[in-house]
Amino acid sequence: MFVKWDSRIIDMFKFRAWAQFTITLDVYHARAQAGQSNHTRGKSSAQRDSLWKRTSLLFISLWIITLISLITTLGLYYMQSLAVQREVQEQQRNSSTHNTELQKQLGEKEQENSQLQSQLEDKEKENSQLQKQLVEKEQENSQLQKQLGEKEQEKSQVQKQLKDKKQENSQLQKQLGEKEKENSQLQKQLVKKRQENSNLQKQLREKEEEHGAKETM
Repeated sequence: MFVKWDSRIIDMFKFRAWAQFTITLDVYHARAQAGQSNHTRGKSSAQRDSLWKRTSLLFISLWIITLISLITTLGLYYMQSLAVQREVQEQQRNSSTHNTELQKQLGEKEQENSQLQSQLEDKEKENSQLQKQLVEKEQENSQLQKQLGEKEQEKSQVQKQLKDKKQENSQLQKQLGEKEKENSQLQKQLVKKRQENSNLQKQLREKEEEHGAKETM
């Protein structure tokens, strides 16, 4: 922005100097023509020299003023250019420092990402091992379920056998009860038979005694 503004100022001073130079030439020509007219009228050459000196002095003064203005403008332009250059250099230094900081942060982020990647890989390995252990546990549980089913079938068979044995024992108990009743009846019959035999033996002895008494008589 400063460069464009100073360029316009320089162009303006150039135009001003050219305009002053043109005006000076016009004045000089006018004075020269006036001098020629006056010469025809009888003016002296001393007056023409005086006019030429004054015109030259005016022209030199205008050019000195223009040169001072140009130097001032160039100095201002140079100072502003230095300020802009210093500002640009400062921005470059700040940008370089900022870029260095960003590079450092980027390196730290890359290290952090590398660590996270390593942790992620470790977690994936751990999950893979856990999945493998889970599959093994499921297989083990499946085998245990199978064994449990076999044990339940075996238990069911044992319970069935036990029930059959209980029914068999119940039938044997029933048969035993019937046998005991039968034995009780046989015992009663035996007792009766023994009583009958005892009575018969008694009668037999009486008969023998009676028969012996008759023989002695």
